Amino acid sequence: MEKNILIALKENEDFPSFLKEKHLIVDADLSYGKITTIYPFHVFPVEKIYILGLGKGDRIKEAFITFSKTIKEDVYVYVDETTAYPASLGLYYGAYQYKNKETRDYEFSDCKELVEKGKVMAEQINYARYLSDCPRNILTPLRFKEEAVGTSKQYHLECEVLSNDELKEMKANSILAVNSGSKYPAYLIKLKYNGNKDQPYTALVGKGLTFDSGGYSLKKDMSGMKYDMCGAANVLAILRILALMKAKINCMAILCITENMIGPDAYTVDDVIVSLNGKTIEVTNTDAEGRLALIDGITYAQRDNVNRIIDMATLTGACANALGENYTGAFTNDEAFLQELKEACKDTKEKIWQMPLDEDFHKQIRNSKVADLTNAQVGKKAGASLAAAFLEEFIEENVSWIHLDIAATSTKEKEATGVLIESIVHMLQK
Repeated sequence: MEKNILIALKENEDFPSFLKEKHLIVDADLSYGKITTIYPFHVFPVEKIYILGLGKGDRIKEAFITFSKTIKEDVYVYVDETTAYPASLGLYYGAYQYKNKETRDYEFSDCKELVEKGKVMAEQINYARYLSDCPRNILTPLRFKEEAVGTSKQYHLECEVLSNDELKEMKANSILAVNSGSKYPAYLIKLKYNGNKDQPYTALVGKGLTFDSGGYSLKKDMSGMKYDMCGAANVLAILRILALMKAKINCMAILCITENMIGPDAYTVDDVIVSLNGKTIEVTNTDAEGRLALIDGITYAQRDNVNRIIDMATLTGACANALGENYTGAFTNDEAFLQELKEACKDTKEKIWQMPLDEDFHKQIRNSKVADLTNAQVGKKAGASLAAAFLEEFIEENVSWIHLDIAATSTKEKEATGVLIESIVHMLQK
């Protein structure tokens, strides 16, 4: 055996028999995330054996992520049915680095099917992270479109690409307004995975702003604005996973791709836009652009056989301020639908928190004297709920809907996280 060995143990769990036989038992700390290194001294054919503490065993994936980020080498991993999937997912997820494309060569002792499932999940989450981490001059709207088209070919997905000419013809003026300052065209891209021909579709709508300057409502600080497309990257990855796992579900991803830039034709405050579904919108803040791109994507999705929508967007700083960096804000018009996602999040250990959304917020966004709606309520509090209310104005009757504001959770320590990809896949496969 050439690779060093990794063994993960819960608190009070006994050491493997092969270690006992070689008298290699040591005083290892099995509390969560702790790594103890054993040097076998020629009694075992490896240089080192790592003992990873799992604590009480309720955060197995996270412990393996910690190991992978700490010990940057190939290892042979002892797993069982309990640890195989989270160990594989955690190790490959933790090995991700944008600037270093080399992959680790892990080997596992058992449970090949669960190991492969974890690897697939991690690799596709890392694909979304890679897209998100790309600088804006590399991941342009055009490059993002090419990634989506490439995905459709590789995974045999139906694909429809609408760009400026088609969007103008169909009167998708909301996303076009956001796009009006960019030298690149906008794209509404529909990818469809058909795993159950008898089912209606669940639509995943992702915000894909490859850069957000704020437009003429210019941001004071634009650092990190390349991450304004994490929602679209994440829903693209979800569809890839469903295809790889041959999930028995019909699902589509709608990618709302553009930039929000300044230019001679850029939209401005006080403009009135006629959206794809016909509602008029008074622009009160050009930095509230994500919701404008999303609503045309949401309307476009509902022209197909859709009964459920999940939109994912780095939408508001207000949600980030309210919930911090570990909780995603969740809004819904269907408590049972959101409960499905909450149950999935319990399994994956990802955190969401339901935020308020009622008629009071809708009244506030219907206060324009020149249009049906305003896109932002300047000076008002509860900005995350007001943004969600704006989106809900475009949800049709009998369509269940969840809005996920990932502004705080899409990145951590200046790196994309691929937040909620695993949870949504888990929910859709149940």
